[in-house]
Amino acid sequence: MASIYDFERQVFEKEGVRIVIRSDGKGVELPDYDYQRQASDSTRLSDFLENRINSRLDGYELSYSVVSGDGNASVHGNTKLEKLRDSYEK
Repeated sequence: MASIYDFERQVFEKEGVRIVIRSDGKGVELPDYDYQRQASDSTRLSDFLENRINSRLDGYELSYSVVSGDGNASVHGNTKLEKLRDSYEK
């Protein structure tokens, strides 16, 4: 199990995508983000969130945002992961 901070860190280390999770409760334990391979660069953000993030956070009273490298927290769902990952390198 992972704290919210640990889950956010695991996602960034594996996927190169920054998510910020908000919770009303303290001590929330989430399942580890234990995917073995990074999602493909050609994956749309909305598909990534549905298949990898929402499935892990299902059942928890949480909200989250994806934050791009320029600090934008309103990244469009059709954005390819490659473009999002590249935004952190600028």
